[in-house]
Amino acid sequence: MCQIVKEEADSKVIMVGPHATALPEETLKDANGAVDVICRGEYDYTVLDVVRCFEGCGDLDDILGISYIKNGEIKHNASRPFIQNLDELPFPAWHHLDIMKYFDGQKLYPYIDMISGRGCPNRCIFCLWPQVMHGLKYRLRSPKNVVDEMEYDIENWPKLKKGEIFFEDDTFTVNKKRAMQICKEILERDLDITWSVNARANHGDLELFKMMKKAGCRELLVGFESGDQGMLDRMNKNLTLEQSRAFVKLAHKAGLVVHGCFVLGLPGETRETMEKTIKFALELNLDSVQFSAAMPFPGTVYYKICEEQGLIKAKSWEDWLDGGEQSTVVEYPGLSREEIKYSLY
Repeated sequence: MCQIVKEEADSKVIMVGPHATALPEETLKDANGAVDVICRGEYDYTVLDVVRCFEGCGDLDDILGISYIKNGEIKHNASRPFIQNLDELPFPAWHHLDIMKYFDGQKLYPYIDMISGRGCPNRCIFCLWPQVMHGLKYRLRSPKNVVDEMEYDIENWPKLKKGEIFFEDDTFTVNKKRAMQICKEILERDLDITWSVNARANHGDLELFKMMKKAGCRELLVGFESGDQGMLDRMNKNLTLEQSRAFVKLAHKAGLVVHGCFVLGLPGETRETMEKTIKFALELNLDSVQFSAAMPFPGTVYYKICEEQGLIKAKSWEDWLDGGEQSTVVEYPGLSREEIKYSLY
């Protein structure tokens, strides 16, 4: 048992997240001493270990999954394995936040995010979280543990009854059996709560959608991405236009709202393919739509392609925010940044 040394100490700065994970050395150099430790990848236990180390328990050299500066040199410790039993993690400490101060126009108010599983088995070249943070294997929390958290949230924040819980999993519907079990658990506990999920268009299932609707699901957020099959193939979406059309029909038949997400500006994009995507989005009869410019996040296959081909026009990280989060820093021969931005609006 470690004896905590209770002494006054300078504040320490720990950085987490996909950018620092993908570029730990560059991030530490750019921080110029302002960041003490970067916890790479899945950081739940890594941050805990680092904090305990700062309190006098252990040595940074022994902690997996961190990058830091020691004696003027940057060190990268071995990576930490992914957490296999997600049920052992505590529920989020929402009591440290006033959830009424947070608003998302796509969700009912108030809302809370939930992650019932991490990782995604698909390999879309642009998708950040599976490639950089959570891996390509979908690791699942048990249905009981998931609904325990939903119940906990409702009890502690009763105003959620008027809002919703949003499942941030990349692929909630990809495992039908487990999704059905979550729905049954909600119904058996008679939880009166609205919720929504991310879903993939190649996993349309009327039986599942009807069960989700019965258990309180309101909306499916779906990455249709493009109305051009060639673009879908190039981005490794593993999706056909017909699957997208069938998905929307099944979801609407079950009474679910569908929010469609589309991305413009991936390799091979032209004015014609962007126009096809816009027309396709209108044809799908979606309840709401969202168009984003493709962003080559460090650590993704798309970033590597853009670097190798010299497609990134941003000169500094500050330039990446020019035009907002949904803008672009990429330009192709025959397709300018301005044309991609224009198509978004």
